[in-house]
Amino acid sequence: MINVGLRDVNEQVLGLMKAFSQLPNHIAKKHLQASMKRALKDAVPALKKNTPKAKTYIRIRKDGAVFRIAGGSLRKAVTVKSKYVNKGTFGTVYGIVGYSTVTYNQLGYGESVSQSRKAIWLESGTSRGVRPVGMISKTMSEIGSPCATRLADEMAKALEKAALEVASKKNPGRS
Repeated sequence: MINVGLRDVNEQVLGLMKAFSQLPNHIAKKHLQASMKRALKDAVPALKKNTPKAKTYIRIRKDGAVFRIAGGSLRKAVTVKSKYVNKGTFGTVYGIVGYSTVTYNQLGYGESVSQSRKAIWLESGTSRGVRPVGMISKTMSEIGSPCATRLADEMAKALEKAALEVASKKNPGRS
C-alpha cells in the first residue's frame, strides 16, 4: 500500500500535494486518484507474476453437468484501488495493490471464498499446513521505488490537467 499525505512525504511530492490543496476538492480528488492508479499500473503484472497459480479442476453439479474450471482465480483477482480521504484542510490518497474480494469463474458465479482471504492465507501461512509464500512482500520490494518515482511524475501531469480543468470551468462542482 502506498500512502501519500501532507504529513510524511518527500519534498517533491509535498510540493505537489500543496499545489493540489489549492484546487477545488472535487477536482483534486479526481486527479489525485487517477495519478495514483497510473503510478501503480506496473504493480498488477508484478503481483500476478508472484502469485502461485492453482491447478485446474473438474466440478460436477448435482444435475450431472461437468465443468472444467481453470486454475488461477487468485491471479485474476489482482487489482489496484485508490482512495481519497478528506481530512478537513488536507486530503490523503491511498493506493492499494491487492486482491479483490470476489472473482467470477467461467460459469459466471462468484467464488464462495473471497480471494483476499485466500491471499492472506498464502501470504502468511496457516497453522494447518499452508506454507507462507510472501508474494506481497516480494512484489513490494520489486515495485516500491519505481512506483514512488513514477508517482511524482504522474502527479505533475495530473496537476497540469487539473489546472486546465479549473480554468475551463467545465466542472464547477456543487457549490
